[in-house]
Amino acid sequence: MFVHLVTFNLGKKYKDNAISFRNAFIQVFQDTDGFVSADFFRNDDLNEVGGFTVWESEEAANAALETLQPLLDRTISGSGDGTFSIKKFEHTIRIEK
Repeated sequence: MFVHLVTFNLGKKYKDNAISFRNAFIQVFQDTDGFVSADFFRNDDLNEVGGFTVWESEEAANAALETLQPLLDRTISGSGDGTFSIKKFEHTIRIEK
């Protein structure tokens, strides 16, 4: 499996929009081939938010990123400083209680 970690700075005046941003992506992820799961997070002290998505394969992860890039650009560009980070990782192990 493969994961994408996306983080961006959310300006203080956009903090209340974080939930609507998350919700905009939830349905898109669920309708995308190869999607496994997503976790969303935020740090109010740093004004940073992000998401961690898991995909069945590297191909599915890359195809999803290509499809979702315009939505990501539109959502983030008007919600802070407009910059974001996307990191790609191979998912190697999950440990659960």
